[in-house]
Amino acid sequence: GELAFLGAPELVRLLSDASRAMCEGEIGQIERRFHFDLSEEEYLSFLDKKTASLMAASCRAGGAAAGLSRKQQEALETFGRRLGVAFQIVDDILDLEGDEAVTGKTLRTDLQHGKMTLPLIRYRDRLGSRSERKKFCESLRDGAGGFSGLIGKIRDAGAIAESRAKARLFVDEALRALDELPGHPARQILSDVAHRLTLRRF
Repeated sequence: GELAFLGAPELVRLLSDASRAMCEGEIGQIERRFHFDLSEEEYLSFLDKKTASLMAASCRAGGAAAGLSRKQQEALETFGRRLGVAFQIVDDILDLEGDEAVTGKTLRTDLQHGKMTLPLIRYRDRLGSRSERKKFCESLRDGAGGFSGLIGKIRDAGAIAESRAKARLFVDEALRALDELPGHPARQILSDVAHRLTLRRF
């Protein structure tokens, strides 16, 4: 409403499109619960919609409000999109091995709700046989006895470390996008935000 009042229809459209994408991504992920064949590409597309789209639009809107050039606005949009994906990957990692006292939220909910996240996808793809994958899916479906043993296997297989590395790649891409803002005071602030939201949570 505030943007409409200010006479910024392009920004209204930008944020409304992002809100719609966010809902589509959330609904898509909910619909794919307990579908343990989810691909990494599908997973990333959900993240791009449900988290990254809104961060991208918000960053671009901030650039537009600050009077930055279209190229700089696009760079900010890229920054927000890449950072949004990285943030969600980190959040999914923390759901597996975070400390509830530190994160301030109930953990292991992705496992309980049958959501395939990057560490689970990477672990599943490392399993060599159909029987191993079937056993893995069954353990996700029933959750008998808790998930601590499974999380240990996922960690030992290197799937969590791989997921951290993937998040870092997205953060690196986000930070490279800020090269379009040389000397701008917002550049360091945004860089610090990226590190606080992602890398420092490891």
